[in-house]
Amino acid sequence: MSDTRFDDYYAIIPHPITPAVFLLRSEDGWTLPKATVLLSPNDGRWRDAFRVNAAFSHLLGIAVTVRECLFVSPFPEVGQHGSSVFVMSNHDSEWTAPPEGAWISHEILETLTFVIPEHRLLLETWLRQTPSSEAARLPWTCDGWFEEASGWIHTQLQRQELAVTGPVEQTRSWFLSSILRVPTTTGEVYFKAVPPADAHEPLLTQWLAAQHPTLVPQVLAVHEEQRWLLTKAVAGEKMPPNANALDYLPRWKTLLQTYALMQRDIASHMEKLLALGCHDWRLESLAEHIDPLFAELPVLLQGARNPLTKEEQDHLLRLAPRLKSSCEDLAHLGIPASVHHGDFHRGNIIVQETGCILLDWAGFVGGTHPFLSLWVPLSDWEEPARKILCESYLEVWSDYAPLEHLRATLTLAHPLAALCGALGHRQQIHHAHSALAWDILGEQEHLLDCLRSLFELIDQQR
Repeated sequence: MSDTRFDDYYAIIPHPITPAVFLLRSEDGWTLPKATVLLSPNDGRWRDAFRVNAAFSHLLGIAVTVRECLFVSPFPEVGQHGSSVFVMSNHDSEWTAPPEGAWISHEILETLTFVIPEHRLLLETWLRQTPSSEAARLPWTCDGWFEEASGWIHTQLQRQELAVTGPVEQTRSWFLSSILRVPTTTGEVYFKAVPPADAHEPLLTQWLAAQHPTLVPQVLAVHEEQRWLLTKAVAGEKMPPNANALDYLPRWKTLLQTYALMQRDIASHMEKLLALGCHDWRLESLAEHIDPLFAELPVLLQGARNPLTKEEQDHLLRLAPRLKSSCEDLAHLGIPASVHHGDFHRGNIIVQETGCILLDWAGFVGGTHPFLSLWVPLSDWEEPARKILCESYLEVWSDYAPLEHLRATLTLAHPLAALCGALGHRQQIHHAHSALAWDILGEQEHLLDCLRSLFELIDQQR
């Protein structure tokens, strides 16, 4: 049976000059423009701005970018249609509307019959936004932001003497970032804007790239105030889920050893790391986060799918003393705190011919015991490859203790890594006030995954 699903994109397209939106006539009333696309099981849906923009460019011949998504339906069943409603930025003042459509002023909207009544409510809510509510929004959801960002990109590329060979394209947009892409004579360049909670990422990436260029993308420019980062595209590929591990194992060994060497270097620069705004998850501080996190879980997980059972909640509370004790035990070895990339999975790793580049130094980056960084990358592997990678990483620390002792220390670190993951998702839930319900549900699911991993990882220590 075909696993075919569809998504119906609906667009709120404002007039570039006058207070009006574009609507289409039909026998049953008025409707927002609709573009239907095929869905895949891992489709990014509302986050995939490039696909949304392309759909409406093909449908209407208009140049638009996504400002924000106002509504997303649940993922549709096989053969069914989901739907999403987007507010677009109109970059085409010369566009000629098709005869079945019209620019409708805001005053006239309330007199019209809509084919989908809920769309009128979305439109009215969006139109009621005040300047104060606009100021509280993510910058990339505001009118004129794309032009401002594009202008900055062009200015930086001119300074670098990189000639642009095509238009700036929007590839991704959601509550955690906006990603733009532009082709140049020397390859593609990527732009990333991040929310205030991740303000450290541009400057941190720039600093790490200067110190460890074989591990971090090449940075062309940053705008500290705007939280903008401009990097060269990284050549290579991401390791596919069904990959033959032996084909990638040597490069991952190099990656983990290079990462460990970077950690040893950064350990002497912890004050700078924390001053940039990275999480302070050093072991003493991490222990102090445990009780507040567990106490806040009922609020954080309100409305979550598959929430913690009463038994799981009680189990977590019983684990708190043990986790605090693990923080103390881990500190005894004397390995200094360093940078921790808690999102160190294959989706953030570009595999090259001889090594790998690690992306996305955003919401899960902090300073803590370096061994916590190994939990996520090892989860992408099975034995015996996992053991080989583990040994490669630990060799870099062998002057601190025999390998047998380091292995035991690594086992002690894994539950604390899951704890840091939970703290990272807690922060993203805190800053998801502008996000869709599905984004918040996704963060809750990731938080629950981290908490339930605690149970498994603690059991493995027995």
